[in-house]
Amino acid sequence: MRYFPIFLDVDARKVLVVGGGETAAQKVRLLLKSSAFVTVIAEDVCAELRGYAFDGRLTLHERAFSSTNLDETAVLFVATNDAKADASISQAARDRNIPVNVVDTPDCSSFITPAIVDRDPLIVAIGTEGAAPILAQGVKSRLEAILPQGLGGLVQKARQLRSQTGGRLGAGGARRAFWSSFFFGAIRDAYLAGNDDEFEHRVAHATTAARSSVAGFGRVSFVGAGAGDTELLTLKAQRLLQSADVIVHDNCIGSDVLEYARRDATRVSLDAEDDTASHDALVSHSLRGNSVLRLLYGDPSRNTTQLDESKALAALGIPVDVVPGVSAPRALDPVVHPRTSQILELVR
Repeated sequence: MRYFPIFLDVDARKVLVVGGGETAAQKVRLLLKSSAFVTVIAEDVCAELRGYAFDGRLTLHERAFSSTNLDETAVLFVATNDAKADASISQAARDRNIPVNVVDTPDCSSFITPAIVDRDPLIVAIGTEGAAPILAQGVKSRLEAILPQGLGGLVQKARQLRSQTGGRLGAGGARRAFWSSFFFGAIRDAYLAGNDDEFEHRVAHATTAARSSVAGFGRVSFVGAGAGDTELLTLKAQRLLQSADVIVHDNCIGSDVLEYARRDATRVSLDAEDDTASHDALVSHSLRGNSVLRLLYGDPSRNTTQLDESKALAALGIPVDVVPGVSAPRALDPVVHPRTSQILELVR
């Protein structure tokens, strides 16, 4: 990954655009959706940019660029259509450590702009590091087709709710269940249908249920990672990885498998032979109401130890389910997994 994806806070900050033609106008249209103070500098300015200046939406200076124009600039866009001028202006910005984008010239830029799906405040950015802009546009079109226009309003409602409740919506698993319904279930459906009464009713009911579950148990799922090939993970295993609050995994599980997990999920790496540590971790995290995933090498449905563990958790009143995985190979390179004898036992 050459370009690290990041969102810059430009609220009430100066964003400078050097150039006054159609290319510059394309950037300005996008910038005017933000809360930045947009300034345009160019000797020749198109009618569209003049119109924005007349309406007070940006500051326009009809003159040649000077390095002093960079004072207090947070971000710079360059679109003069003059390669020599673009390079010179870019270097002036780099000398001041100001992020600069020269339109269609990545080599002169310190950042590039992605294709964007705008459902403000939900913003989806798609980039290909400049290698395939048509692909990025195609992905954008598909995402725009499946993300309802009203989704941004739902996100605003979520922001208000978080502010009102102070973020206190029960324990981990219950909280995630609430927000899943809010964004992907019945609550969202009521909002997008414009049924305000039904929306408020469903939010109130789900909020009460989430708050009352603080002392409730979370669920533990035993999931098989097979032999570590991500393409052999079951669809259910992928879904659980993406939703679990806590992932307790054998330390031989590769990072490529763990890439499917939520970025904010707690990860606990254990020696596969340490059954006591595994049990303690599963109990302690599930008693906090978290959704816990026990990620195992091989197939847990064929592992006697893990089946006994699931029964012990169920006896404590902790909900448990077992998601089989593709069986691990009968022979394994000890460099990959030194506990070969245990792995062999898993697949017998």
